Amino acid sequence: MKVLLLLGLVAVALCEPTKFVGDKVLRLTPGSEEDVTIIREIGHRIKVDFWKPDSPDLVTIGMNVDLHVPAAQLDMVFTILQQSEFEMNTVQRAGALP
Repeated sequence: MKVLLLLGLVAVALCEPTKFVGDKVLRLTPGSEEDVTIIREIGHRIKVDFWKPDSPDLVTIGMNVDLHVPAAQLDMVFTILQQSEFEMNTVQRAGALP
């Protein structure tokens, strides 16, 4: 019985909510095949989370791509997008999401 109680307490302690402070959600709209390739490369090489579409392989020209970028990866993603002259919008700071 004590073992179950101990395991329960450990499980509760490990279930701390994930923090998204400093993360951003970007909305990208690829206008060319080159833009699609850039987004796919970001998705395959950098730890980001695709919200829409679910996978970098589903990105097509003209669709809105919502991308959750962790704070640790922001500089790298912004640098790639700026060097490619890619237009982007910040949807919302992920830490501010309800």
